[in-house]
Amino acid sequence: MTRHPRARAARPRAARGRSRVGERFEVEVGPVAHGGHCVARVPDGEDLRVVFVRHALPGEQVVLAITEGTDGDRFWRGDAVEVLTASPDRVTAPCVYSGPGGCGGCDFQHVELGAQRGLKAAVVAEQLRRLAGLDLAVEVEAVPGDDHGLRWRTRMQYVDLGQGDDGARRVGMRKHRSSEVVAIDDCLIAHPEAREPGPGTLSETVSASTAAGPVGPHDFTVAADGFWQVHPGAPAALVGAVLDALAPRAGESVLDLYSGVGLFARFLGEAVGAEGRVAPVKANRNASGHAHSNLAPLL
Repeated sequence: MTRHPRARAARPRAARGRSRVGERFEVEVGPVAHGGHCVARVPDGEDLRVVFVRHALPGEQVVLAITEGTDGDRFWRGDAVEVLTASPDRVTAPCVYSGPGGCGGCDFQHVELGAQRGLKAAVVAEQLRRLAGLDLAVEVEAVPGDDHGLRWRTRMQYVDLGQGDDGARRVGMRKHRSSEVVAIDDCLIAHPEAREPGPGTLSETVSASTAAGPVGPHDFTVAADGFWQVHPGAPAALVGAVLDALAPRAGESVLDLYSGVGLFARFLGEAVGAEGRVAPVKANRNASGHAHSNLAPLL
């Protein structure tokens, strides 16, 4: 399940003809597309119009409602508001705020967990074929740190709705591509110790497993409102994957682009040793400052 914590309001633009918002069509849903949508085609005069549909699964028969689109648009957007023939991979969403008109954060709450990974693998494989001309099998593997696909996100950004009648803080999340807010009591993908962006500095410790053996642990400082992988298992998994793929050797030179606070550079620097060189590159001054501190043991 993916989470997009910030509002994704549709960009203002001039209308291109008659609005089709609210119109309904009965369709068979096509393949998954990037961004949590599936592709469907609906009749539009003598042509078929592409619609990117949320809350659906490939092969399902659904009634979709258009949520964005005019006569002049190249494609429309829609929600599956009624499922006529369900996919065997469809489940009841664990989150009561998920679904058409609800919180816009999670794309695949209605999909069985293994099938979610299959859909994501299909998107990556299609991008590799279309953009790189590579026909490769893709597998999305589980990363330790969640609770059956839930309670993994360590950073959240809520809309503050003030205090309720009981004095407790009330929060909300935005609808998909909207500034409209849905009040929530709990977000099921939020880690029990999830933090919200704020001032100050945090400390993270990372160890990883590689084909050559364990590496780390190393400590990293990061701004409380700065970037760090939000899945608790992601830093270790990514470090292990990078080291296994590169197999860095003593004395080699490494260029670490978009280096953040130095996560990869710290482990790569250890691998290439004193005779090697790692050059981290990052435009953000704050992140670069933390990287300088985090990489000090290599100097």
